[in-house]
Amino acid sequence: MVKNTIHLALREPLLQFLLMGILIFSANAWLEARRDNPRKIVIDDTQFEQLIDVFQEGQGRAPTANEMSNMVVKWTQNEIMYREGLQLQLDQGDDMIRNRLVLKMHNILFNKATPMEPSESDLKLFFETNRVRYDKPAHYDFEQIFIAENIAEAQLQELLKKLTAGDLPDEYRASYMNYRHRPLSNMTAMFGTQGSTLLSTSRLGEWQTVKSHRGVHFARVTYAYPSQPADFENVKSHVARDWRKYQNDLQLARQTVEIAGRYHISLELSDENKKHLAQAETLQERFRKSIENSAERLDTAAVDAR
Repeated sequence: MVKNTIHLALREPLLQFLLMGILIFSANAWLEARRDNPRKIVIDDTQFEQLIDVFQEGQGRAPTANEMSNMVVKWTQNEIMYREGLQLQLDQGDDMIRNRLVLKMHNILFNKATPMEPSESDLKLFFETNRVRYDKPAHYDFEQIFIAENIAEAQLQELLKKLTAGDLPDEYRASYMNYRHRPLSNMTAMFGTQGSTLLSTSRLGEWQTVKSHRGVHFARVTYAYPSQPADFENVKSHVARDWRKYQNDLQLARQTVEIAGRYHISLELSDENKKHLAQAETLQERFRKSIENSAERLDTAAVDAR
């Protein structure tokens, strides 16, 4: 009797409609509960290590702690732009990847920026503050020989003695490379900061043992070209372009800071990766201060110049 009653009730259109509505509502609630919070940005181990891998592939070395921190900040900025672009539905009707959305959001903010023209004093101040951009850096002629991925210390010292005496074994001659008029950054890309510092401060022609991501090398500087300070008048047009770009970037960064206030940014890394970022727990505040401090330094310097 009860079964028949239930069976008949389930055949009623109104009850079927109500049951369907309950199922749809429940499914929607379940999906909403699983949906990520669009205002929460998480940098986890996978993302962090991917940033490091990209840097190593491009630079041929591991990033420093400061470079790691800068990469995280830059990735976060791009993620904010990406999500803001999604909120504005900039992806509708266009099969774009993440970077395309970031670029569109950048363009929207860039169009809000006020064009600025520098005075002579603005340009001179910018030139002196950023002189390293315009001075011609020291350059070097250097040689290097790849020895092995791993080698015993005694064998390495024996090879170094032979090389110093001008007697390089034939099996290493194919690994010999000669570089002319290269900046210090070129050596740093090959051998890291420690290796390039050792080579640039050693006596000319003196072989040194250095390491790279490949393994052990012998290298030496054969000639050093001194740095040459830039003349303001000769690079004035270049300085003006850089000044305008800096001002545009600064305005864009300030707008990004305002948007970033609507997001919660957190790092969810292992203890091993956390040690690379000394103040990882204050990333959001550091992200804000890095831009505000940059603007404050330039504004203060401009006031002092007047």
